[in-house]
Amino acid sequence: MDSVHKFSIFRIKISKFSIFYLFMQNVNFHMTRFFYILILVCGVNMTYGADFFVATNGNNNASGTISSPLSSVSEAISRMSSGDSCFIRTGRYHEEIVLNSRNDLSFFAYNDETVVFDGTKEINLSWEPHAGNIYKSNVDETFWQLFANEEMQIPARWPNARLDDLSVWDQENNWAKVVYDTSKTDFTDQPTTHSDLSALGFSVSNAIAVMNVGSFKSYARKILTHSSNSSDFSVNAVGNRKAANYQYYFLEGKLELLDSENEWFLDQDNLILYAWGDLSSTWRGKVQDYAFSFTNCNDITISGIDFFATTVSFKNCDRARVEHGKFDYPSCTKRMLGEENTPPPMTTFDGGGNHIFYNNEMRYADTPAVYMTSGLNNKIENCLFEYIDWSSADLPSLMMTVYMRGTGSIFNRNSAHTTGASAFLDVNSAVLATSNAVWNTGLVQNDGSIVQLTIGAQPNSETAYNWFYDTEKYGARFDASTALGSPTGSNGLMHHNVGFNLNATIMQKGDYHQCINNTSFDTVNNGIIILSDNVSTNTGTVIRNNAAERIGSHRKNNVALTSVMDHSHNWNGYEYSSADIRTVLRDPDNLDLRPKPHSTLIDNGKIEGIITQGYIGSAPDIGAYEAGASSYWIPGRQEEQASHPIPPNNSNNVKSSAALMWRKALSSTSSKVYLGTSSNQVAVADESSNLFKGEFDNNIFDPLGLSAGTYFWRVDEQTESGIVQGNVWTFEIPSSDETPSSLQEINVSNVSLNSAQINYSLSGDISSDLLVKWWKANGVTNTTQLFSVSGTGSYLMGNLSEETTYFYNISSSNSFGSSLTNISSFDTTTNDNPVVDNSAVIFSDDFESTPIGSIPNDEKWNSIITLNGGEIIVDYDDDHVLRLNNPSSNPDGARTTISTVGVFDESPLITVSFDSYFDSNVIPSGSFFLGAGNGSLASHQNQIRKVSMREVGMLDTWHHFDWIVNQTGASISYPANGNMKNLPSGSFDLWRDGALVISNSTEKTSSTQDIPLDDTTLISSIGFTANKNDMIDWRINNLKVRDEAYIINQLSPYEIWASNYGIIDEDNDLDNDGINNLFEYGIGTEPLDSLDGPQRLPKLSKNGEELSFIYYKRNDSELHGLGYFIESTSNLINNDWQTHGFEQENIEIVNSEIVRVTNNVEILDNQKFYRMRINLN
Repeated sequence: MDSVHKFSIFRIKISKFSIFYLFMQNVNFHMTRFFYILILVCGVNMTYGADFFVATNGNNNASGTISSPLSSVSEAISRMSSGDSCFIRTGRYHEEIVLNSRNDLSFFAYNDETVVFDGTKEINLSWEPHAGNIYKSNVDETFWQLFANEEMQIPARWPNARLDDLSVWDQENNWAKVVYDTSKTDFTDQPTTHSDLSALGFSVSNAIAVMNVGSFKSYARKILTHSSNSSDFSVNAVGNRKAANYQYYFLEGKLELLDSENEWFLDQDNLILYAWGDLSSTWRGKVQDYAFSFTNCNDITISGIDFFATTVSFKNCDRARVEHGKFDYPSCTKRMLGEENTPPPMTTFDGGGNHIFYNNEMRYADTPAVYMTSGLNNKIENCLFEYIDWSSADLPSLMMTVYMRGTGSIFNRNSAHTTGASAFLDVNSAVLATSNAVWNTGLVQNDGSIVQLTIGAQPNSETAYNWFYDTEKYGARFDASTALGSPTGSNGLMHHNVGFNLNATIMQKGDYHQCINNTSFDTVNNGIIILSDNVSTNTGTVIRNNAAERIGSHRKNNVALTSVMDHSHNWNGYEYSSADIRTVLRDPDNLDLRPKPHSTLIDNGKIEGIITQGYIGSAPDIGAYEAGASSYWIPGRQEEQASHPIPPNNSNNVKSSAALMWRKALSSTSSKVYLGTSSNQVAVADESSNLFKGEFDNNIFDPLGLSAGTYFWRVDEQTESGIVQGNVWTFEIPSSDETPSSLQEINVSNVSLNSAQINYSLSGDISSDLLVKWWKANGVTNTTQLFSVSGTGSYLMGNLSEETTYFYNISSSNSFGSSLTNISSFDTTTNDNPVVDNSAVIFSDDFESTPIGSIPNDEKWNSIITLNGGEIIVDYDDDHVLRLNNPSSNPDGARTTISTVGVFDESPLITVSFDSYFDSNVIPSGSFFLGAGNGSLASHQNQIRKVSMREVGMLDTWHHFDWIVNQTGASISYPANGNMKNLPSGSFDLWRDGALVISNSTEKTSSTQDIPLDDTTLISSIGFTANKNDMIDWRINNLKVRDEAYIINQLSPYEIWASNYGIIDEDNDLDNDGINNLFEYGIGTEPLDSLDGPQRLPKLSKNGEELSFIYYKRNDSELHGLGYFIESTSNLINNDWQTHGFEQENIEIVNSEIVRVTNNVEILDNQKFYRMRINLN
């Protein structure tokens, strides 16, 4: 059959071959679904547009080829047309390029050569003494930043501070203070141990005062009046005075302030430079704001180019892309030239949209880092921002470090530290702020947070998978005014964030927000603040699955979350006698934030839709990390080599149970780990050494226990261009009890015709490798190995024979020893006694006996209420179904309630199974629900439990639901998709089509009960309710009530995997990495992580004249219903694909589920296309 394919292209060059990857998807044929990746192998290089070359030794009269380059980029531009590229050779360039209305131009550093655009000029100097160590010289022109041998000199200032020792950010010890007052023009110095204005001995009139007197706002103002030996001075008015205890300032712009090494002053009227420094240095002055200025220019790319003392500007441009560059001292104020009360020039994307600032480094800007003012879908990704803005004066808006104003902004995978402005990220619309590591911020302003979301930016925003730490500020904040009656925001989402050693990790003001799966510890105030005060109540805000030492509705006091908030399944240290989070996490002091083995955090969270998809075990864990995950997410910029080791480099208090984890390199396809006790040996070790511990697709290596001592380790990254060797890191383990591996418990459960689940429990915190064996008498021994496991777990043994006795045992081992369990046995079941659908059914109705258009059987449904147009009938000729119809939604609207009361015996445990359909002709609203009670569900007084259906029902499709309610007074366990699901007493689970959608919920009516209903009240009625504020057209069929836990037939392995991620369509690409869900399943990658997937794509590898086809597959692919096929064709026109059975050259075990297969491919004489196809039957 013919299909339409979507594809994207990227290319890898191998010798004379070019390899193109075209991703094709959305292919279906009968009951077989497949996805394939297409690879073109040929000897042709394809180019588009003209290329021009520039070199410092070029000539502008030359042809502009690589062998005859031009000398200036400006000349290249004069010859370029849309679609052309300029390749710049190594060297420093001092051009100032201004373009208007030019489109589709690209500027590249050629072949990764070092290309620097320099915004300074060398200064011709004739030094002569001025006073003491200060010298002076005439200069030819003005400049506003000075460098000596590329080291920035400090404008003469008082109190003194330096950049190289970071004291410019130390307000307490290197700024002066003023007495708080409401005046915006008149100020009085407040003497400190290091500053006293009255003791200076000269007037500072006409100097510029940089003043942080407006809390989160600072101002640069010229001093209008001041008398020698006085503490009083006046300035042009500042914008605001706030924060009485936060009134700092320093002075610049006066020669008399020059009194320290590396300071300078420019007398611009007389063009005289004064400086205290090494006179033999090369002195350069900043003379330009921008090396590139674009106006009304679209589709501009700048790649691999560095900038020194200059930067780029885009005005009213679309789709600008700036990538792979270093920006050193890119922008600064012009206070040396007397400018004040003016926003400084900075790296700017002003107007337009779809801009990308990618994989850049920016440091030493005395302005905000990036200023994106508006537009759609701007992105800042994989960048480093460090040492940014030590004065933070006269900035736009609320005064921030990074501005992303516009809609659809993405701030992802960035690292940032040592910044001055009160808040770091400024947006005015919903932003996606994910996977960032930010610390040591807001150093020269009061108040603030790292991610600052004002009212308009909160709806539909998502702040996730970030680390915020080592700052006096908040981590992420939904902010609003504190004035009584002020508006607040709503509908923002913060999840999987980590905060430590800061004011608070999360502060949320407003209503209907979500705060889910965050981790917080070592905070000054409450770690997670869901504020309830005279402005904010957080009505409807969901607070779930968070692990924090202090969670409260007050900023700092132990004030519980309120009843108008939706909160449960949190670990709150307040509720454990102010417990330390170190009691439940592995080693937070060394940044291992995973739950400890056997921790109460494990499997005690609640499913929260897509936010918790991919959890391991019976329910999500509490906190930001999931125990047993195959990788460990580390936010921040991915560098060219492995970075951010855990344990941190030079740690000296590491536990013997430590796992080694790292942030993978930007283009890593796998990581090679070396570990030993000698730094020199680790530094030179290769794969033949016993220090080589293996090659890993993920970023965790668990040594299974380490003895006391000092260790060294290294991670080399395999990339498409070769191996990138890593640095040698070290850590120390002060003590180790060297406990051998020990299995506490082993048993078998969930035995069926052809499968059984083996359960185990390991003691201690050190991980072990397990070898699971099972066999039948005189049969072959089956084995599987589970790597680096700890705590409790299970393994599903499949392909068993029915009605057969099987024997099994498990051996475990770590670095200190091993254990072996005794041989035990179990018997599989037989088809002569199958588990039938009607087991333990105590009530049922398929509505077939009720005539169409009639109310349901009143012997079964003995409490039916309809009001104001509400309707309950049996409807539809082709299949009799129950229909609840509320056509409107208002306080006096319809109401429908149907209950079965006392028809079945009271039970402490029930499962309500039914098929459900919501017609979209009536858009559902409200919280219509299925309830369980001991009387008519029309009365809130009788409701023991209820489950709201609006979020899980789905429109215009039939779905099967199993609702399991436990009122037994104790936890129960029941088999579910190859695992055992635990359900506490007083809780319920809801399964949809065999997939768990609500776990361990305690939802019930909020109304006060006349007779209290507790977690052991027996259930004697069930019913469906749509209140008068609800609006639905709800159809129900095939209803059964059981007095035991039950879920619909078990899912296939793929369906289990898909249900964990909420996947409905295997053709979708949830993480937008170009790989659909079926292919992600086939190669064992995460469908919600765009960085996990591309590294496992099939590829061709060339060794001499031989080609190998390398791909990943599940090692039990037949059990998973998967088929892997390599196909080829000589052209894409005839659609004539040949399936190959190439010789397998090698199979490498990646983990317990995935192997990497290398196949030999025939020698090619001409072009050929290859594709990998994965079928799911």
